[in-house]
Amino acid sequence: MDLYIFILLILSVTLLTISIFLFRRHNVSGTKPFIICILLVSIWNGLNIVNLLLNSLGAKIMCFEIKMAFIVYIPAFWLMTILDSMYERNFKSKLNLILIIFPTITAIIVLNSKYNNWFAYNFYLESVGNYKVLIFSKGFWLWINASYNYLLNAVSIGILLKSVFSKQYARKRQALIMIIGMFFPIVTDVLFVGNINLYNNLDITSISFFISLVVSVYGMLRYRFMDIVLVAREYAFEDMDELMIVLDENKKVVDMNRKSLKMLNTNISNVIGVPIDQIIKDIYKYDFYNLQKSTLKIQFNSKISDKNINYYGSLSAIKGNKDYIIGYLILLYDITELVVTQNKLKQANDKLRKLNEELYSNSIRDGLTGVYNKKYITMLLHEKIKKNSIPLTIAMIDIDHFKKINDTYGHLIGDEILKKLADLVTSELGINEKFGRFGGEEFLILMFDTQLNAGYKLCEKIRSKVSNYRFEYECSHITISIGLAELKCTDSSSSLIKRADDCLYKAKLNGRNKIELC
Repeated sequence: MDLYIFILLILSVTLLTISIFLFRRHNVSGTKPFIICILLVSIWNGLNIVNLLLNSLGAKIMCFEIKMAFIVYIPAFWLMTILDSMYERNFKSKLNLILIIFPTITAIIVLNSKYNNWFAYNFYLESVGNYKVLIFSKGFWLWINASYNYLLNAVSIGILLKSVFSKQYARKRQALIMIIGMFFPIVTDVLFVGNINLYNNLDITSISFFISLVVSVYGMLRYRFMDIVLVAREYAFEDMDELMIVLDENKKVVDMNRKSLKMLNTNISNVIGVPIDQIIKDIYKYDFYNLQKSTLKIQFNSKISDKNINYYGSLSAIKGNKDYIIGYLILLYDITELVVTQNKLKQANDKLRKLNEELYSNSIRDGLTGVYNKKYITMLLHEKIKKNSIPLTIAMIDIDHFKKINDTYGHLIGDEILKKLADLVTSELGINEKFGRFGGEEFLILMFDTQLNAGYKLCEKIRSKVSNYRFEYECSHITISIGLAELKCTDSSSSLIKRADDCLYKAKLNGRNKIELC
């Protein structure tokens, strides 16, 4: 068997084996059109072998037509491979269907070459060693097809170059490998179109395509591009709802997922190599040097497009050999809605707390004077007596001739006098005294840790202050009577109040504006 035929046969079998191997990963974006490319080149190599073994001109022309009908699809499927792999497109997309329209037209023209001179004509045989090689003139459609192929190749290289500068690490390496692989068939195609023969008029384009595909397969295997685990990780990275930012050891951005780019309203090429503190201004308030042992929890606020965004997440180290830090990973959750909800909840809780405090205050205070009401002041007294809080003195206060004041000046003036009296008494009390309205014009003072004589001095001061005060009403002067009683061991709250009330009654009988002790 001739060496050249043997080489073509080995190439064809090798490509078939590779396509079978890759078919196990056919669900990975870009794999399906790549397998088709491999199969097309494999079929092309096989047809080259058949063409070399044929002797008649008619048979060789037929084999040439079939071979070229296959090869015209390769640039289109190669571009599909790049588009699908770099952008996770669907193989059944409309663009892929459009890409094969022109190759299909070319294939129809090629298969009907004997009826037209559009693609190739003037076929004849030329002996090269042991072979008869088919020679032909190139028609205008061949040049159109070549231009279309060069256009697709240019688009492919452009996409790959863009990916080198904008895609993630695995995609960058994959793009570089594909660019290197593309140059082999492009060079041989230029030689074919330009009638430049390197090996006795034998077509070496199939060999160049084989080299290109092998280089691409190497890149895929070398960078685990077809590894479902790696693909799953990349999909997870890109599709996570959280913001993920990868930094190098110098704390510069090397990668971001889609969520991060969308939030920052930018693209990957604008942030690659940018120091992280230019993106997250508060990031250096966290100590990167402590990441050797543990992950840091981080939280900060950022203003993006005049909108305050709250983030919570983690900052962790990416470690290589011997736990050497080779980079950092920032994982952030947008908790803006949570913070807004928490703030609203806090405001609602504060409002509820104030409302509860107000309701509680209203429940223990007199609505007119603002001092404690009878129920609460009586409860305080009961609790102190229950705890045997001795000494304890109470004072029962009553406004002298208050009914006459109401009858003469009206209840509105009477209410104002009650409020002012409450203010005057409260101004003389300290932390050991509690003051409340007992009912009508009667008030009760609880004096804790106070003996009877000390209580008398305080009450005398209050009585004198009220007696000398001049009201801004028609009734400009009032007096009060006070009954004092000190807690005894046998007293209950009721008995103590009764004794103070009895002393108050005695003070009124003795002329009012007086203090009586019990």
